[in-house]
Amino acid sequence: MPRGPVHESVNLTALALGVIAYHRLVPEGSAALPPGTLEGFVAGYLLGSLWITPDLDLAERKNTPRPARLWGWLRLLWIPYGRLFRHRGLSHTWVVGPITRILYLVLILEGVLYGLSLLPGMGTTLEPLTTTKWLLSPVGGAGLAGYFVAQWLHLVLDRAFEPRRRKRTPGARGRQSGAA
Repeated sequence: MPRGPVHESVNLTALALGVIAYHRLVPEGSAALPPGTLEGFVAGYLLGSLWITPDLDLAERKNTPRPARLWGWLRLLWIPYGRLFRHRGLSHTWVVGPITRILYLVLILEGVLYGLSLLPGMGTTLEPLTTTKWLLSPVGGAGLAGYFVAQWLHLVLDRAFEPRRRKRTPGARGRQSGAA
């Protein structure tokens, strides 16, 4: 199974090649994508490659993975996530895993925004569900797409390099040497 630096290198190389291909294939000045969507995709992809990865379920381990270390002291936020989801379990699935991390983070952000909105003078400037509204915008949707692509590349690498288990041949179990 690849270590964190391998995941980062492969993800960042794939991103660079993707952006180069986009700029080569799409004529300059054409409106292939709505404004801000490429930037949203890249931002989501970088978040999914560096900060919000399937390995955040290891945030409380002694050898903390780099994504958790990049959070600094805020990595403490991911310890409950790691207790909810065992490593390489549900957190390493194609759809549910990435969604659990996004929902977990959105719930935390919405809780903070709600708490701030209760402070005197802040209620009118902060409204709950701000995060959700942003995620549903075109740029937010592109960011989610980038995030999912980064997550899936992580999972592809994990699957490609996971140790192969030897298959047992039928009847081989329990056979003794020299038995007829």
